[in-house]
Amino acid sequence: KKQGQCNGLDEDGYNLVKAGVLMILEAEQSNLLAKDPKVLLNDVVTALKSIGLSPLSSNTYPSQNGGDFSIVLMREGFVSMRSWPSLSYAGFDIQLWGSFDKMKEIKQSLLKVVESDDWSSFRIVVGGMEGTTSWEDDKLKIGPSIVSTRDCEDAKKVEVKHKLTTNVLLEESVSLLQQENSLVIVLCGTGECESASIIEKAELNSFRISACAEDGNKAQLNESTMITYSLCEHNLETLLQKVTQESDGKINGVVIDPSTPEDDVTTFGKVLGR
Repeated sequence: KKQGQCNGLDEDGYNLVKAGVLMILEAEQSNLLAKDPKVLLNDVVTALKSIGLSPLSSNTYPSQNGGDFSIVLMREGFVSMRSWPSLSYAGFDIQLWGSFDKMKEIKQSLLKVVESDDWSSFRIVVGGMEGTTSWEDDKLKIGPSIVSTRDCEDAKKVEVKHKLTTNVLLEESVSLLQQENSLVIVLCGTGECESASIIEKAELNSFRISACAEDGNKAQLNESTMITYSLCEHNLETLLQKVTQESDGKINGVVIDPSTPEDDVTTFGKVLGR
């Protein structure tokens, strides 16, 4: 929305990239190529008009490589033809900048003019042309459809259940520590510590370090089998040294519960960084 994509979609298509379609059509075993080139060209023009196209001018002249070259200019594009009567062959380049849905009819009409049942063709997407008169019809028939794929409504705040998200992440992380003698240190606040409960359920070798309340009293802990130390009685650095020695110097994980005071988290990080 900030990028201005929700205002004023360009319905007239003026700023859209224009494209064209080029069909290469080859006709062999033709029965009418012995005709006079001008007569053959006139038949081509008549065929194009009969399917609703708008020829503007046409011309034909001998080709330097033998045979004849003819071209028909139209409002919708052009059709060029190279014919070799001696080889019963004609090649067409059909270039359209509009009325693309008529491409199949053009092919069928030209094959009818040269009376050929032995043919092959392929199409290429090429550059387009500004100012085609069939733009509105083409847009309705083949697109592009002018739609907004953005959500233009005002952004809505989504309330995230912080505790639930944290617990799920912790439970998933614990599964990575399911190895023998894994030691996990859990740093908690002065009250309920959900992180400690999750670690305890995982039956990991763990220590809980609880913060000291402002009044100097120990945290009130729920009944737990986890070994717990209080920062009211121990210096954090000394405590970590003690825990490390008892675990042969291996600490596999550290969990900091959201209830842990910010000062304790900062101190904990400094001690571990030494």
